[in-house]
Amino acid sequence: WGKLLGLSAAEARRLYGANVDRWLAARRGLLPPPLRRAFSNRFLEELDLAE
Repeated sequence: WGKLLGLSAAEARRLYGANVDRWLAARRGLLPPPLRRAFSNRFLEELDLAE
């Protein structure tokens, strides 16, 4: 369902606020850069959630 949502990075940031930062911090803490790339997709990248 998420891939069909049509949400932009700005809208995700507006809707989820500080939770976006928490997501990114957790992702960075759990996954080194090569694994962040491996466990990424276009949807996460479009929402600026893949880093």
